[in-house]
Amino acid sequence: MDNLDSGQQNTQGQGQSQQYEKIYVKPSLPDDGLILGLGIGSLLMLFICGPAGLIMAIVAIGKAKNAEQVYRQNPGKYDNSTYSLVNSGRICAIIGVVLNSLWVLGSLLYVFIIIGAFGAAALGT
Repeated sequence: MDNLDSGQQNTQGQGQSQQYEKIYVKPSLPDDGLILGLGIGSLLMLFICGPAGLIMAIVAIGKAKNAEQVYRQNPGKYDNSTYSLVNSGRICAIIGVVLNSLWVLGSLLYVFIIIGAFGAAALGT
């Protein structure tokens, strides 16, 4: 029989009665999909706009911290697969913070080099 229909049929006299087992589905952690989406999005935004990816990664890390606190309060209550989603999103967000920070710092360094080059050319040195 299927897991969803794990009942027993008993015949008692003329009528039939069915007895079903209750199936409990563990809830997911709050914002588990959002955390993963923000973590992956921060990596994708590296190629489009570094500061936006940095903001997304920081938000994902903050939400992952809250979800982890909720999970640690009662680990048996929540599904383990949702904790894996939160953990994966947190890891992607940490990588996103590092890479997007390097992108922002590299962009600032590039701008300062260009400004210095134009300033030196204007002074004639």
